[in-house]
Parts: sequence; structure tokens; C-alpha cells
Amino acid sequence: VTPKFLYYRGVKIGDEKSKILTVRNEGAGVLSINSTKIFGMNPYQFDIIAGGGSFDLNPGDSHDITVRFKPMSKGMKYAILLINSNDADENPYLVMMSGRGLAAIETAVFQNSPNPFNPETWISYQLSFDADVTIKIYNTQGDIVRILRLGYKKAGLYLDKQTAAYWNGRDEEGEKVASGVYFYTLQACPNEDGVGEFSKTRKMVILK
Repeated sequence: VTPKFLYYRGVKIGDEKSKILTVRNEGAGVLSINSTKIFGMNPYQFDIIAGGGSFDLNPGDSHDITVRFKPMSKGMKYAILLINSNDADENPYLVMMSGRGLAAIETAVFQNSPNPFNPETWISYQLSFDADVTIKIYNTQGDIVRILRLGYKKAGLYLDKQTAAYWNGRDEEGEKVASGVYFYTLQACPNEDGVGEFSKTRKMVILK
């Protein structure tokens, strides 16, 4: 049986990943697989979607079993695939399986806080992919007041004052901007050609 261990790495909750296990008869007689089943710590997060059940293999023949990992919660998940057969040396045959459930997040930019504000505010956001992140701040005439170049950021959460984007209420020249309504657009670009770019605009208010 190859491979001897199925490791699915990280899979987001709600997503799934499948791997193929190959059973090959290297003996001189017919190999009869009587059953295949999954048990262990997290058996319901792994399932056989093709090739399971009972089957016979002539010498030299092989058979594929497809096992899917579909995590329902975060963290490491473990299970065992048990193969019952007429093999006198290895029966039952056990295949260890594991995978990690990852929290599913979408790229988003949130309302700045505080809002209204004077003179500073923080803009929190989250990324579902690694990206170069920029926030452009506009006045009501559509003129760019300030560009916050946050640089290349890893996928993850940027929600608190230590990680969120910070604006001190000043323009590109370092001057304090007037009270009023402003707009900010977060752009997250995962690659140089702009494919898959995220862009979202929100409104904020400076009140002095």
C-alpha cells in the first residue's frame, strides 16, 4: 500500500482535499480486500469517496482508493484507514491519516476606529492571501490626501492597534487635514500583474 501515511496539511474549514492510496498485489495469489473503513479520533472528517469496499486483485494488479479530508473545525485531525484482507502477513493493514483544519477568512477591510475621530484613527483588515497592501485616503472631491503604504503582508488578521493601519490625520505634506468626510480604499495585490487584486472603499469622518 502506498503511500503508507496520508498527510493533508492545512485545509480551510468548508474546503476539502483528496488523496489517492494505491493497493497493489505483490504476491503470487489473489489478494482479496474484504472491507475498508475509517476510525480513530476524528473519523467523520475523513471519508472514502472512491474505490472503497471489497475487491479482488490478481498478482501484479493495483487498485486506487480516494480518501477525502473535509475539516469541520480548527486544529489537527487524526484518523486511521483500516484495510481488511486475506493477507496472512499484514491483516488488517492500517494507514495513518492527519490534516489540519484552518479558519476560513475572507479578505476584508473594516470600519476605522474611532470614527468620528480627532486626530488619529486605526483601520483594521484581514487577508486571505499574502499581498502588497496600500490604503489611499481621499477627500470628497476625489483628491488623494494620503497614501499609507503598508508593504507586503502575510495572510492573516490585522485587527488591533499593533497590527492595523494607522493614520494620524495628516496629508502627504505632513499638514493636518480639515474636518469633514473622507474615504479610504484598501488595495491588496497578491502579485505584480494585479490578478486577484482586492479593493474596497469605506467612509470616515474627522470631527474637530
